[in-house]
Amino acid sequence: NVHSTMSTSSDPDATVVDAAIISHIFWPTIQRDQFNHHPNIQSELDRFSEAYGQLKNPRRLVWYDQLGTVQLDLDVVESTEGGNPVLSTKS
Repeated sequence: NVHSTMSTSSDPDATVVDAAIISHIFWPTIQRDQFNHHPNIQSELDRFSEAYGQLKNPRRLVWYDQLGTVQLDLDVVESTEGGNPVLSTKS
């Protein structure tokens, strides 16, 4: 388990990354949409990728960001909504 190889944080608001690992052998060709993550999120993605690489060497992760979901807590409107990560990174 990748999460057990990563150090855990005592911060309850820490970014949590999880992934559904799919093989290019069993999945159709998917166009990758590129966008820049917030530095905190990118560092968590990098940590997850590194832990995965250590656990599953020589395999590596290729992130398809547009396929994921993100959970946002919006204090301004006092609600929680799920959505597409591409749309949540637009400024």
